[in-house]
Amino acid sequence: AIIQLLHKLDLSTTSQEETRETVSDPLQGVAPTVPKDFQLFHHLVEFAQRLLPKARPDFFPRWASILVRELIVLSSKHPIVSGFYQLLRSALNMCDKCSYFSKDA
Repeated sequence: AIIQLLHKLDLSTTSQEETRETVSDPLQGVAPTVPKDFQLFHHLVEFAQRLLPKARPDFFPRWASILVRELIVLSSKHPIVSGFYQLLRSALNMCDKCSYFSKDA
């Protein structure tokens, strides 16, 4: 369900008029196209970060590769949206918890 929700959100950004000053911040003048979708995304990230560590580790392995792959695809599409990296960290922590990458798994 999380993956479906992520694909429905518009997390694109627009560049606002730049000032004449040179700024070292690459996000200066960048704004979300749909601010409500970013707000929903933020809440979804918080929810998933609280839910995943409490989930049963034996249910996670069959979804791990799908979730990780989709998070990588979406983070590549939206590289400045840090929530994807936070979700990926949570997913990889769950992979570690259920020994997903061990030779015995």
